[in-house]
Formats: sequence, structure tokens, C-alpha cells
Amino acid sequence: ECALLEFSTEQSVKHLLKITSHFTNENRLPCASRNLYFASQYTGARLKYPPVGREVQQLDDSIIDKSLNDIRNVSDQIRYFWQKTKLTELDTRLRFFVASLVEEALRSIFVDTVCLPFGSSVTTFGKSRCDLDMLLSFEDFRDKNNQIKFDGKLQQLRFLTKRSYLNDRFQAQAYLK
Repeated sequence: ECALLEFSTEQSVKHLLKITSHFTNENRLPCASRNLYFASQYTGARLKYPPVGREVQQLDDSIIDKSLNDIRNVSDQIRYFWQKTKLTELDTRLRFFVASLVEEALRSIFVDTVCLPFGSSVTTFGKSRCDLDMLLSFEDFRDKNNQIKFDGKLQQLRFLTKRSYLNDRFQAQAYLK
């Protein structure tokens, strides 16, 4: 089972992540993530408060096809099909969550990484179980006009990085220097 939990305050999330532990005595690489697993099989514990929300049921395509055959008006068929297959609020939230996880993972390597969903995920014309289009940029264009300042002065200290070249040969030579 999978659940998407949203908290009212950022402090609640920080507290939850602070008290979360890693699996022990297993061949797993310990890492910090917002993806958590409730390990009841190890502790025998049960959730103190059962999850609140609704389960999302996916209709079988054959049921939709049968219902569409029963509807004679094309406009009503389109409306029915859209109602039964459109992205739910949970689908949209999960898509933005996945994009934020990709961004979070890559930001540990590429500091200014931005990952944003686009297309049917944003326009809400997407169908349930459709693909997720994401824009991945290694330059944070959202804060392009802001200067980096420290104590009111323009920050001149920068991380030392290798220059990026468009030509693979020049790129390899630059790394060998």
C-alpha cells in the first residue's frame, strides 16, 4: 500500500523525519528521504491512528468500454469517459511529489536543479495512469533576477566547478586537466 501524507506545518515533517530510523542488518544503503515505510512486520505495532482519506479505485477499461457502448450520444460518451479517467486531485499531488523527489535527489549533486511537471499533469487534461512529463533544468530559472547576498553585500564566494563544454572531446580534456 502507498499513502501520500500532507502535514499542516513544516515542523511536523522535520519532527517525523528526525524520529525515523533506517533498516538494520540488511543489505540496504542508508539514505535520508521523504519516502518512508511503516515497518509493522518488524515491530508488530499498528498505526495509532488509521489513515484518513479515501482509497482511489481504478476502473477497469472493460467496464468503461461497456458503459460507453450503452451511451448513444457522442457528447455524453466524451463527458463520461473524461469523468471516469481524468486525473484526480491525488494523482496531481503525486505527480508534483514525484517531481520534487527527482529534484531533491539531483540537488545533492547539482545544486541549482529544478524539476517541474508540465503537460497534461498541469493542464488537468491528463488521463489516470498516463505518463508524467517533467522539465529538468540544472539552472534554477525561478530565482534568476535575485542576486546572492550575504549581510546585505553581494556574495563573491563561489563553489569551484569544472566548466561545461558543448563538445565531448573538449569536455574530456577539461576533466583530465
